[in-house]
Amino acid sequence: MVFFADFLTKNRTWHALVGYGAYFRKHSRVLVLCGTTLALTLPCAALAQDLVDDPNQIVLPNEPVAPPVVVKPLSWKNIPEILGNQISAPRVGVYAGYTRLVFDLPKDTLLKVTPQSSGFSLELIGVKLAHNLSEEKTSNELSSWKMENTSSGVVATLKTAYPIRDNNGGYKVLAIPHGIDSPNDRLVLDMSPAFANRTPLALEQMALEPFPTGFQMVLDPGHGGNDPGAIGAVIEKETTLKVALMVRDLLKAAGATVNMTRVDDQILSNDKVTDLKMRGQMGKAPQNLYVSVHVNSLKKSNALRGYGLETFWYSNNVESKHLAESLNTEMLNLTGSFARGVRNANLAVLRNSEVPASLVEIGFTSHPVDGENLRNDAYLERIALGIARGIRNFIGIPSELPK
Repeated sequence: MVFFADFLTKNRTWHALVGYGAYFRKHSRVLVLCGTTLALTLPCAALAQDLVDDPNQIVLPNEPVAPPVVVKPLSWKNIPEILGNQISAPRVGVYAGYTRLVFDLPKDTLLKVTPQSSGFSLELIGVKLAHNLSEEKTSNELSSWKMENTSSGVVATLKTAYPIRDNNGGYKVLAIPHGIDSPNDRLVLDMSPAFANRTPLALEQMALEPFPTGFQMVLDPGHGGNDPGAIGAVIEKETTLKVALMVRDLLKAAGATVNMTRVDDQILSNDKVTDLKMRGQMGKAPQNLYVSVHVNSLKKSNALRGYGLETFWYSNNVESKHLAESLNTEMLNLTGSFARGVRNANLAVLRNSEVPASLVEIGFTSHPVDGENLRNDAYLERIALGIARGIRNFIGIPSELPK
């Protein structure tokens, strides 16, 4: 299969040529996953509350139960070989949190995939339909699809139930050549607003601008010890520590001094309230700022409504909101995750800090797709680099260390 795709971003168009399942960007940059991100307005996942000890205690405001999903898995077996150039409708699989379309195609079909504001356009070169095809209300993620004959082949138009963003998240594309479980080439398109960018970063992308002399901060991996935090696709205390250690190493390589609230599976006190207070109180002079890392979760009845990144601040310091905004912007730029926003919340670790402080929620362990993001090392590296860049950008020029 030969797969040529245009991926639109804010400043440029990426081109991808896929043969035998390999993805290539301009300048021979290897792609494992291509896509754009998604923008969607959801009800608030959290509200500011008085004296909240832990972000997992924030209560949802009359959140309706997530819409039911009628799971319809597709079969990968006994697919007849396509003889000639006539194709049929895509096979559709509906799963909890995402929808999968599989286009079965003759060998070496040329394709062009273009993201649009509310879906995708697929140009299939050199094939034809017996007659035009369409379907409405396919799933929670896919509003409709249609396929029409053109002078050069077939055009498939897919309308998603959410807007498409332009920073490499929100869907996955995979080209599978003939000979692997099928006599045909296949184009697999998975759609969900929860998909994030899991493309591995190049080593040269991980470097930061040097920090000003004397810069130091507190980095808090949420939970630990007998407090696991949220449990789902990942265990919160394990993932927060993994990410925080990545952030620490990035910052130290750029000359920053990083003081960790924990570096292994431990807590500061067996009493939850005391533990959180002690963590927050580490955020005082001579520290310049404080960042706490957490993983989000919703109860099972609402799990499909919770995905993406969320960043919190509190009015403990006049610069806390600016720090939260900087962290949120850089994490979104690197991951293409769904943006849940920057919110004010009276969280224990934030209100007990004296320096600019922010708490980041890096994904939902309760969501089937976002949980897979959290299990992916490339995604966690992107989160870590986003946090590190957000800190560095907040610092600004050397003479502007936050007080």
